[in-house]
Amino acid sequence: MSGKITKTGQPIVLELTEPSDVLAELGAQRGHRWVVGFALESQDPRNNAMRKLRMKNCSCIVLNDTTAIGSLTNSVEVLSPESETIAEIRGTKDEVARRLMELIETSIAVGVN
Repeated sequence: MSGKITKTGQPIVLELTEPSDVLAELGAQRGHRWVVGFALESQDPRNNAMRKLRMKNCSCIVLNDTTAIGSLTNSVEVLSPESETIAEIRGTKDEVARRLMELIETSIAVGVN
């Protein structure tokens, strides 16, 4: 639609198009690169995160706690493709991000793929 929307007193219907799945695209072309997925799940979080990791061919997935929404702190669990917990990280969101980067850098340095 172009131009001004005229007020009619009726509800406006907005149709949205689902965006492309960037994570799946990166996972499909992963090769030896590291692809890290993020999951925020309220229903069966660990199983849904693992399903996402496998479907999208990630190197690991970071499972966020839903309590992080609107909070300054976060608690995450980093999971491997073998369903193992690589790390559990808690702290401010900045601290969690910094520790995630350290974990990824270390994994790449020692050749974990």
